[in-house]
Amino acid sequence: MTVLFYLQLAAVAVVAVYLGCSGFLAHRRNTRSWDSLVARLGNGKVANIFAAGPSEGIKAGAIEEEFRSKIASRRGLWAVFKGAGVVLQMADYAERSRSPIDPALLNSVRNDAMRSRVSALKALVFCA
Repeated sequence: MTVLFYLQLAAVAVVAVYLGCSGFLAHRRNTRSWDSLVARLGNGKVANIFAAGPSEGIKAGAIEEEFRSKIASRRGLWAVFKGAGVVLQMADYAERSRSPIDPALLNSVRNDAMRSRVSALKALVFCA
């Protein structure tokens, strides 16, 4: 009976730590500035597209075109996967900051980024 109690206590502790860490990371992700998100994209065409700010930078289709040029290697596929995640965070930022961006355009950017992420992940799995 005491072993079961300690297992339950350990399970509750693990869940509490997990929820605390995920809450902290979500808060940190949601408080990033636009400039820090652009910096996470690195130096490239996608970063230049978004450098002007959320209302000037988000263009439908531009993300997917740039990511297609990087898919020559595993490293490029991983960069596409990570970069598309940053683009999703940028779309969330633009929505949170109430930028004058058409919601349909934001939805299109999200769809492009998710499509790029899924495609890169599939390609990484098949290349491994």
